[in-house]
Amino acid sequence: MSSAALPPPASAPHTAEQLEKLVKERYRSGWKSLHIQEASHIFSRMLSANPKPSIIAFNYILAANSRMRVQKHYPTILSFFNQMHQVGGIDTNSCTYGIIIDCCCRMNRVDLGFGVLGGMLKRGCSPTTVTFNTLIRGLCSVEKVKDAAHLFEVMPKMGCMPNLISYNTLIKGLCDSRNTLLALELHQKIGAESIVFKPDLITYNTIIDGLCKEGATDKALQMYENMVAAGVVADVFTYTTMINGLCRKGDMHNAFKFFEVMINEGVAPNALTYNMIINAYCKVSNMNKASGILKQMIDKGIEPNIVTYNSLIHGHCALGHWSEVIATFREMVERGLTPNTITFTGVMKSLCKQGKTSDAQKLLDLMITRGNKPDAFSYNTLIHGYVMEGRLNDAAKVVNSMVQKGLKLNIHTYGILINAYCKNERMNDALCLFNAMQAQGVIPDVIIYSTILNGYCKIGQLEKATTLFNAMVNQGVNPTVSSYSPLIWCNCTNGDWKEAIRLLEEMTNRGIYPDGVTFNTLIDALCKEGKASEAHRILDMMIKSDVEPNIITYTTIIDGFCLVNEVDKALKIFDFMVLEGHLPNVITYSVLINGYCKIGKADEGSKLLCKMRHSGLEPDTVTYNTLLNGLYKVGRVACASKLHKQMLAAGVSPNIRTTNITLDGLCRNQRIDEAMIMLQECLSQNKPLDVMSFNILIDAMVTAGKIDAARDLFNSIPSKGLKATVATYTILIKGLIKEGLLDEADELFLSLEKNGCLSDSIMLNVIIRSLLEKEELKKAIYFLFQVEEKRYSLEISTISLLISLFTVDGKFHENLELLPKFFQDIVQSQ
Repeated sequence: MSSAALPPPASAPHTAEQLEKLVKERYRSGWKSLHIQEASHIFSRMLSANPKPSIIAFNYILAANSRMRVQKHYPTILSFFNQMHQVGGIDTNSCTYGIIIDCCCRMNRVDLGFGVLGGMLKRGCSPTTVTFNTLIRGLCSVEKVKDAAHLFEVMPKMGCMPNLISYNTLIKGLCDSRNTLLALELHQKIGAESIVFKPDLITYNTIIDGLCKEGATDKALQMYENMVAAGVVADVFTYTTMINGLCRKGDMHNAFKFFEVMINEGVAPNALTYNMIINAYCKVSNMNKASGILKQMIDKGIEPNIVTYNSLIHGHCALGHWSEVIATFREMVERGLTPNTITFTGVMKSLCKQGKTSDAQKLLDLMITRGNKPDAFSYNTLIHGYVMEGRLNDAAKVVNSMVQKGLKLNIHTYGILINAYCKNERMNDALCLFNAMQAQGVIPDVIIYSTILNGYCKIGQLEKATTLFNAMVNQGVNPTVSSYSPLIWCNCTNGDWKEAIRLLEEMTNRGIYPDGVTFNTLIDALCKEGKASEAHRILDMMIKSDVEPNIITYTTIIDGFCLVNEVDKALKIFDFMVLEGHLPNVITYSVLINGYCKIGKADEGSKLLCKMRHSGLEPDTVTYNTLLNGLYKVGRVACASKLHKQMLAAGVSPNIRTTNITLDGLCRNQRIDEAMIMLQECLSQNKPLDVMSFNILIDAMVTAGKIDAARDLFNSIPSKGLKATVATYTILIKGLIKEGLLDEADELFLSLEKNGCLSDSIMLNVIIRSLLEKEELKKAIYFLFQVEEKRYSLEISTISLLISLFTVDGKFHENLELLPKFFQDIVQSQ
């Protein structure tokens, strides 16, 4: 038989005195075994008794039911109240009305509570401070804090002075509604106006909690200090609240400090406090401290819970402590704790980062077997793991299994796969997924759009990228720096720096300020195009946009001015950079030294090298190579030799480039014999050489008319483990033609393809010019047909020679018709 059908006890009291005694005894015992049905039965007997029990007994039974805090019982209590009025003869008092108003407020029907207050006033019953406190709490619970504050102000006019509970209730309402500043004002009002009471622990804790939730930890710290100064002793809630607020703010130092103060003050931390500190140490990667706090927690008899271990797993995972992740997982299970989805996902993340995504997949399957429901984050972790291993097809299978299980893909799932497809240049797959997400009602955000934009730009599909960008804007998605940067980069790569600048200006007009990467991309492109002055203008724009140029920015512009031989302007940028507090690095000095060397001012380059050393920077191989090349170009062979010795003395190892610069420098300055000696030394000492080393000397021999020596060098190349290039063949063929050894030149040309080398445009142009200069017309025409057949272009110097020889006044004018038709037209057009 259910409790609803329980019969009344055999010895059920009947008289008012007996009923009142029963109610008082049951109330004092806490009504631990009272059912609502039994309460209804007792209440009915009280109503039917004659004379009736006192109002105190009725208040007891109303209060007892109210204190059960069972939502469904509140209407029953209101029914009791209505029956009391209907029966009559029961003098309800302020306590009765207070209970009923409290029920209304707990039902979130503060309006009914005010209705009861009205009835109370009509019956001449005066409300008490408790009555108002209840209504203030009710208004705050339904987020009508302004009304609560108004009622607080009205209280004194109704003859009820607010007490500390009134203040604390309103302060809590203000803090919960993120009006902590007003709560602070009310707190100050207590101290200023009240002589009877002062702010207590609840007052301070409420305000500290509110301030911490709003991120105002500085003010919370001040409130804590005021609390201590006022002699109010902080409890575990105070310290835990402060620690939580400081951790959320990222102020781990003060969080740890508060924990120490808490221990020193003899306040025992609870599980929540320990978990916060352990999590904080995990976030700052101090796993030894975190483990120490865990031991302390266990020693104090406080059992770690799933939250504790999840923090430790996440901390170890972030540091790549894979064995510790597994060990922590096992310890948790051994303690009888059941891993939840967060736990499993943390271990999965650890496995994926180790490249063990297949094991993570098994763990996901185990989750499902154990009854845990993997969430989107679990699946996303697995998908990301497969993507990082390059297993895109397996990642796609996970997505399909999500769909089969009825899980909706979120924007992060789509983002992971779209990013992977774009990085692997699978733009069609990325676009299919992009369309699929929209079909499923998932709206792409600016990150998704920017990812695809970047993908298109990286493979040079600027038109598709631009179309997508316009579609994004039309969809109301506001572009960011990440949206514009790929477009600017791609336009720069295509040489359309004007469009790149237009996009930059459009960005700023939209209130989107480019970052350093965007500016540096554009500056680099402009400098490579020889537009250093335009790049300088972008630098000015960068500074005005409060984006700090870095050493890369300045070095790029310095290199840009050096490229167009405007070294004076490059030097001004150098000086400005130093003035702005950016110290030049080795690359900066090397670039400027190269600029001086290019315009024949190697001495200035040498001075800059000395300045570089005095600043504490040691030149590297590139720096030395740059200056060596510059010195050789201006004929300063002795200085170059001295610099080479300094390079060795400084412990900077020469590379093949150093060797080739020296060989070329010696040859340029008619020191071929020295160059040959150097080559032989390199060979005997097994120093690294490349085919360029041989090309330099072969060319020098050809220029000096030493064709036999050039031929011997050419023939020795295979024995050195090297392979002649088309440039090597070109140099020797040119020399053979120059010496009139045409048949040998033909044989060498024919051997080209047999040796796995193909002729190029440069080679054919050199051969044609060499033959024309030797007046070998027929052979030159043969090679002209080769150019036409291979669809190569003639160089300006070759065309000029053709025109001078085949025009009306030219030596070979009468042979014009022998030329390929295209070249005849070129000559006749002049």
